[in-house]
Amino acid sequence: MIEYTFSNTSLQNTRIYAPNGSIAYTITSENHFFRADNTTVSRVIDGQSVEIVKFEWHDTTRRDVMKTSGNNGTMVKVKDYLPEKGMFSSSRLFSTPNGQWKWKSKGPIVYDPYGSALARYQKNERLFGSNKSATGAPASLIISSPEASQRLDDIVFGLLIMHKDMQRQRRRAENSRHAGGAGAGGAGAGVSLGVDA
Repeated sequence: MIEYTFSNTSLQNTRIYAPNGSIAYTITSENHFFRADNTTVSRVIDGQSVEIVKFEWHDTTRRDVMKTSGNNGTMVKVKDYLPEKGMFSSSRLFSTPNGQWKWKSKGPIVYDPYGSALARYQKNERLFGSNKSATGAPASLIISSPEASQRLDDIVFGLLIMHKDMQRQRRRAENSRHAGGAGAGGAGAGVSLGVDA
């Protein structure tokens, strides 16, 4: 197993460290009121940060896009790059020459076609009486397959997409709770239906 560690548990703005302690990726995000939010992933090579993809997060997952960088940069819809398994499924599928990987939101964890875990994201428990974890990092990405380590960019991209899915699911649940509370309290209850972004 190979462990990559994160500078914090926010996947909107963080650094990902390689096992040797060097920075492998940086992730930065910008939130906007009247246009799409975006998240930029940069790979760090010989100390230089090189942007490799920018996500544009819209109001629904069907409108989300990812733009690869460089002279031959392309735009791909997230729903085509990592399609949902089904209408009511929280899993997503990623096609490789060796079969489909399956991303599951719990973790998130990505599995190979035979059900073996390729990689998983985990928040590390803090040691008692300390703000440090056993690894010294608040979160880790555990790579348990050579194939996954060879497609680390795709693992990082998939992790961000699954994280966005979970954010939206939580927001929908909060909206439902607020709506239920407003209904129970009546029109004059003064319950706010707003949810922070």
